[in-house]
Amino acid sequence: MKVIGLAASFIILELAALALLNSSSQLQNIWFNRASHQLMGALWGRASNIGNYFRLTKINDSLARENARLGEELMRLKADNAAAEFNSQQAKVVKFSNNSQRNYIVLDKGSIHGIKPSSGIVSEKGVVGIVDAVSGHYSYGRTLMNTGISVSARLGREGLVGSLNWDGKSSRSAVLHGIPLYFKVEPKDTVWTSGYSNIFPSGIALGLVSGTSTQNGATQDISVDLFQDFAALKYVTVLHNPQSEEIKALEEQGGLQ
Repeated sequence: MKVIGLAASFIILELAALALLNSSSQLQNIWFNRASHQLMGALWGRASNIGNYFRLTKINDSLARENARLGEELMRLKADNAAAEFNSQQAKVVKFSNNSQRNYIVLDKGSIHGIKPSSGIVSEKGVVGIVDAVSGHYSYGRTLMNTGISVSARLGREGLVGSLNWDGKSSRSAVLHGIPLYFKVEPKDTVWTSGYSNIFPSGIALGLVSGTSTQNGATQDISVDLFQDFAALKYVTVLHNPQSEEIKALEEQGGLQ
């Protein structure tokens, strides 16, 4: 009887162990399935976020391009009628130098897109620079943040004309040179392109007067806070006067006399 009792107890314990083992396996499967579902959910969520990021980047880039196009149209509306005579081509900034006294810009449009040297580079906020060289697919130019470039500019719509240069310090500051002392300058006067060149049409707003200083007792330098934010440049417009070559040839011919 004792042997039978021990055998029965052993069988009961074995059955209980098997039941526990089976229950443990089921619990393990539940936890494993739950963990795998959480992991897959996280991975799918991460993949979805990455996809959304690139989609948003593409959308933002498209919006920036459209804003630049609309800004160009607005700039043309604000500028004088001379702007209508210029051919235009929108371009994306590939590289921009802003850490020296002779900063430059590289654009993703070149000669096959109609870009030519001595074309003006502008945005909806003002003058950016001048194209110096082109290849088939790219163009290189000096920016207004370059001590070797100057822009003919006018104080107010009907004011005097001087030469506008970067002050060499702040990316948002320039100096208008050669204004006679007798000419009264008011703070916050708008400075515009004069149109006295073949590179930029007249009537592009450049910035606001922020101060004056006397030079050699005869002229005054005008400090200008530029509208253009060079740190935010992404798209620009390249302007070219189709009559510039003819005008240049005429000037050279006149210079020989």
